[in-house]
Amino acid sequence: MPKDWEPPYPSWSAQFKPQVRTVVVGYFAVQHRDGNVAGFKRWMQSLLSIDNAPLHHEQARYTDEAGHTNHVYICYWTEQERYNRWAAAPQVMEWWDDPARQEGVAGYWREVIFAPIERLETLFSSEDGAGMAKLAIGFGNPIREHGYWGGMRDRMTASEHNDFSSKIGDRLVSLPSVECKRKRVRITPPENICLIRSAQNWMQCQGSELDLYLNDVHPVLLEGMNFIRDNPLETGCISCRFMDELNGSGEKQSKTFGMAYFLTMAHLESWVRSHPTHLAIFRSFHQMVQQLNFQLDLKLWHEVIVLPEGPHVFEYLNCHERTGLLPYFSSGDGLN
Repeated sequence: MPKDWEPPYPSWSAQFKPQVRTVVVGYFAVQHRDGNVAGFKRWMQSLLSIDNAPLHHEQARYTDEAGHTNHVYICYWTEQERYNRWAAAPQVMEWWDDPARQEGVAGYWREVIFAPIERLETLFSSEDGAGMAKLAIGFGNPIREHGYWGGMRDRMTASEHNDFSSKIGDRLVSLPSVECKRKRVRITPPENICLIRSAQNWMQCQGSELDLYLNDVHPVLLEGMNFIRDNPLETGCISCRFMDELNGSGEKQSKTFGMAYFLTMAHLESWVRSHPTHLAIFRSFHQMVQQLNFQLDLKLWHEVIVLPEGPHVFEYLNCHERTGLLPYFSSGDGLN
């Protein structure tokens, strides 16, 4: 943090109970072209009220680079054992393990991350919880570690003794196409890949603020998300999914988020700090802030996780070959 630093505007981090040592984040999705997600949604909805169900969940939807629509449930737990018991329940396993999931036109994927508290950080522009902050006890005082390059790393406790470098090198290397159709493929991710979920909420914006955001900021944000999605070897971005957040009825809200995996935090930092596509996002947002004299109803937040080695689950059933981590990492014993 720069000496005598004073942040340009207040921001907050989520505060968890001292006994919370791990946050489990699970993304569960159906991938399709025909719009038929009813069976998947019925299954997921039924799992939200069984024993050990997630403490918080959200829904989202996006169209991927292959033109497939993905309907996603994002689920959160604060205990690894609670998640394990939920995942082992017959209601979960029997449907997911059914060979029928490997047939037909739809694909399915799940990405479940076990995030130690010292390897995650959050940042919110307002004291409104979302994502994993719904599991927190509050926000505490505004934090100083933001508004400068490197603030994200400073907010992560484990960075004091870990540079989060990758043991497989600093460049992504594409693998030959992984055949996933009619198959079940499980990937073991390398240590220290970095996941960011960065969100935008303009539900309360009106008038000139709404116009500025939708016409000047959002298109530039979308361009940046598409760039890192389509240029993985240049940016180190393994996968980027820009999603519309949905309400409980599955209707699109005035909320979006980018969910992106980078080979390391350093790759994310490099794009944020120096790439023209992110600098354009940064400039458009700060121009809007200045025009509105720092009086915004727009709400921004993010959560960042640097993955340790661990029992994370990255599993793809009948998906296209560009899904998630498939293009870059070898499959484990989940291939059949």
